[in-house]
Amino acid sequence: MSDNKLWAASLQGASYEKVTEFATEVPKLLTDASTADSDGVTRDTGLLLTKKQIIDLRKYEAAGLALPYTLQDVIDYLRFGAGQDGGAGLKAADFLKTFTDTRDHAKRWSPLRERIMLTGTELKLFGASMQTYGDDMQEVYDDLKAAPLLDKHNIKTLAELKTLKINMGGKFPGIELEPDTLPDIQHYLSKIFARVASNLANVSAIKTDLDKFGYDLREKVLPGIKLRVGLIQTNSYPADIKAQDQVITRRAAEIQEKNTQYKALVEKALGSAAGLNIFGLGMAIYYGVEAENVRAERKKLNEQQDKDIEILKNMNQTLGSLKRVEHDLQNLTVVAIDADLATQNLMHVWNVMHRYVTESATAISGINDALSLRRFMSPFREVVSPWVQIHQDADALIQVFKDADQEYSQSQVMAAPRMMRTMFIEQQQYSVLDLQALKNSQSAMLDDGITAEALFIRLNYLPGVFDRFKRLVGDVNASARDLRECSLNSKMDLESRIRKLAALEAELAGAVAGSEEYLEIEVDIATELKKLPVLTGKQAGKISTRLANISDGYDQGVTRGFAAGLEKDLAGAREVKAELGEYLVNAQGELKAVADAISAIEKTAIEKIGNDVALTIDKIQALGMAPPQAQIVMFAIEQLKKSMADINDGISFLNMIHESRKLQEKVNDLFKRIAQEDKNISQTLGRIEFIRVVHSLDDQRQVYVSEYKNAVVVFADFLSAVEKNKTSDLGQRVSLAIKEVKKLVTFLAPVSLP
Repeated sequence: MSDNKLWAASLQGASYEKVTEFATEVPKLLTDASTADSDGVTRDTGLLLTKKQIIDLRKYEAAGLALPYTLQDVIDYLRFGAGQDGGAGLKAADFLKTFTDTRDHAKRWSPLRERIMLTGTELKLFGASMQTYGDDMQEVYDDLKAAPLLDKHNIKTLAELKTLKINMGGKFPGIELEPDTLPDIQHYLSKIFARVASNLANVSAIKTDLDKFGYDLREKVLPGIKLRVGLIQTNSYPADIKAQDQVITRRAAEIQEKNTQYKALVEKALGSAAGLNIFGLGMAIYYGVEAENVRAERKKLNEQQDKDIEILKNMNQTLGSLKRVEHDLQNLTVVAIDADLATQNLMHVWNVMHRYVTESATAISGINDALSLRRFMSPFREVVSPWVQIHQDADALIQVFKDADQEYSQSQVMAAPRMMRTMFIEQQQYSVLDLQALKNSQSAMLDDGITAEALFIRLNYLPGVFDRFKRLVGDVNASARDLRECSLNSKMDLESRIRKLAALEAELAGAVAGSEEYLEIEVDIATELKKLPVLTGKQAGKISTRLANISDGYDQGVTRGFAAGLEKDLAGAREVKAELGEYLVNAQGELKAVADAISAIEKTAIEKIGNDVALTIDKIQALGMAPPQAQIVMFAIEQLKKSMADINDGISFLNMIHESRKLQEKVNDLFKRIAQEDKNISQTLGRIEFIRVVHSLDDQRQVYVSEYKNAVVVFADFLSAVEKNKTSDLGQRVSLAIKEVKKLVTFLAPVSLP
């Protein structure tokens, strides 16, 4: 059976009550994505608003309020070692910003929750009243039509009806009247419309604040927490501690060498003084001065060693603190992610109710005094109709909050009732949007954006490129948010239009063909068909603009060239480091040879050298050294002969001391140069990684744009189909319009969900 015949058959011979019921139930097949009270209709559990998710929001609030929020509190919490600040992006002030942003945001939940509960209760109560008001107004209208009052008073328009004072017989409960006053329709209408407007204002205010709460959580708080975690995971403390430990180890060996030299020089001075002659005393003084110089150098090394050991201790303490903070922030991230999912689902539920209240208020704007009574009843039913769903949604939402409060207070989390369900199942004729692909690419871009920011804070590399991609991540988040909101707005508006078209077709089926009423209804149908695509067209424009904002391609060739240059720099730095390493090995070998020789001489009767300065094989043998020790000393002498320019006077013990100092300075200098090359290599690797992350961001952007474009195409196809629906047969136009709307709503239903 065709859609046209199906609709016609459904309306054939229907009573007014049946027509009204039909007009209410048809759009529900298209709309029920807010409650879960129908059998056989399911949704993924990840998209349901549950009491567990409300509890997750309470947990997030508690976690946020527990964060330190003064600088001193943060310093006490971090417990960094003395003189350590954590590095770029990890200073106490940086953590303070993240903590205060999170805490201030969490503080907003409790007042917002109370407003949602209060307004939800008001919506529930007024929704029940509105259903009664709708029935009462229909009864008044039917009574007036059946009685001779309309003809008697020549009443044809709403303005004329408002002046008629009649006994309502207990109708419109809850609307106060002055004592002994005979009411009129105007009094009831003004009270009803005022309460609708008041509810719309309350719901709209909460929607604004809830949307801002969700935006700040997803766009500011959660990325801020993840950024600190990323910076901790890429901090330089492990490498710095390793380098500091190596410096301390090398200096310890240098101090030990100074101890050996000092001991040897002291013994040499004592031996020279034992000669009890002028030359011996002079040499004793000379050796004593050298010994004092060595002692001073040793003292300086010891002082620096003590400082560096204290620094190492504080660095280790700071690294341990950062690991502890990382663990805390990872737990906070999980709590915030759960709260974000809960917020998105709550936003969806509230947006649905907001759309229903807006729909009711919009219908009021279509009521004016010039309307005929029949035309007045049509928009008045539209004023009342959404409140059936509002009553159900508000009741379910309040119950979820109550259940969550009870379970949270008992520290128990149980399975929650469903709050939403999907729309009717029908074969989709528009291309299916891969929502998972959109979410995956958006999530990957968020993660890459945080990684890029952490690298940029450390490297300050390519600020223009970083700013561009930071804006891109923001634009992608905005595009996802607008796609969801525009889909929901279009879906609910189209459902409302279909509801009205169904009601008008039902009225048309019951009217006499060619009568004034029949022609009036046809005009109303044509007008409604014209209004059908208006709001959807505006929503299509929004997502088209978002698509344009993220479609600007990035020339990866430029930064790919940068990366190639950096790879060459990296290879060069590694080559230089390798050469310096070879020089270091040679210098350390020379230093060890001299140090071993000094140690060997110091262990023998050093005073036997007497006043002879130059060391020869004969002098060494005269000391009574064992052959291995003598070979060590002679090897050192040969090494020194190669490196010393002036050796006419031979190699003396003091020459060894002096050359030992020079070699130690050379070794220290080589270590510094190697450390600098390590720093250059680390920085170059970081820059290469930054470019890789930027390219990954652009690759994910292309994936996202490719899929997002499909949504823009679907909107455009729908608008084109509606624009082409110009057949002269009004019934066929309605049938085609309903068919296109059903197709689009099927497409929009999952897209509109968080």
